[in-house]
Amino acid sequence: MLVACGEYKLEPSCPDYFEADDFGRFSVREEGSALHTDTGLLWYRCAAGMRFSNGQCSGEPLLLSWSETQQFIDEFSQNSNIRWRLPSNEDHQSITEAACRNPAVNTRVFPQLPVENFWTSDNGALGTGTHCMVYTFQGQIACRESPEALHAFMLVSDPD
Repeated sequence: MLVACGEYKLEPSCPDYFEADDFGRFSVREEGSALHTDTGLLWYRCAAGMRFSNGQCSGEPLLLSWSETQQFIDEFSQNSNIRWRLPSNEDHQSITEAACRNPAVNTRVFPQLPVENFWTSDNGALGTGTHCMVYTFQGQIACRESPEALHAFMLVSDPD
């Protein structure tokens, strides 16, 4: 944000911004999900491929193509008995924190979320041949990504 000529105000890092028990607009659950109270969406608290245990995410996020991402979500849904899906651009924007970055989410809710490009469910600006992604550093969305590109992704479930 431009403050004055040559002076910039940098948003703080989100891991430093949130207090230890500040879950903001979320109700966190012990099994690794968090309910977003504004939208009613249930979010898995780790990037896909990471495992939630003892309040932390461990492991490495999966980096998959668009079609591999869809296959993983279908299989994960069957194994967990929860109908998960890829978040939309709007879903991601609902959890993006404007007051901080690196990553621009509440890191008490989404611990160890990597700064990466994450797939969204939206098709790109050039039609169905491209798809959208969100860059978690500051929450910026871009919609010109090839479906063969490899990206991380999050999981969300709609309210019943």
